[in-house]
Amino acid sequence: MMNHPSALSSNPLFRSSDQQKQSQKEPLRVIVFEVGDYWFALPINAILQVTTSPPELSRHLAGLGLVMLENQSIMLLNLHEKLSSQQDSKPDIQGEFLILTQTRQEELCGIPIDVLPNMMELPIDEIQPLPKAYRQTNLYGVARFVAFIQFEGKTSKEAIYLLDVDKRFVFSVYE
Repeated sequence: MMNHPSALSSNPLFRSSDQQKQSQKEPLRVIVFEVGDYWFALPINAILQVTTSPPELSRHLAGLGLVMLENQSIMLLNLHEKLSSQQDSKPDIQGEFLILTQTRQEELCGIPIDVLPNMMELPIDEIQPLPKAYRQTNLYGVARFVAFIQFEGKTSKEAIYLLDVDKRFVFSVYE
């Protein structure tokens, strides 16, 4: 298995504030959440807040929506819609919670999720770039890295895709 810590560390969302002091073998602290049949992760240092969704969220879940939260406009990144196939009917989305993060351009964005995320540490040497074959899939539009982790009580490993919020918003605007 090839290591790609330089590719990972060049992405500001995956750098901790004291990365220069840390060994490349330090695990990446993330929150992990499920959307449909996929697991995603965001680095802890990229999270501003996890909060209850505002009541008007359900009206704005189509595409790249917008909601007001605490007098600030927040773009919505609807992974449910992005990952559902065109044959699927509208996925059943509750959007009970919002993960609030910020793009590199300092735009606030919210990711609607149905269940509170969990915190975990991903070993850096298990985080790999997505294979070239994935560049034509919906996943490549939202993630560039993946790690395979065995959850407690499970017999097989699950793919956890490291979400790239900036890549997703660029992709959405030009779709």
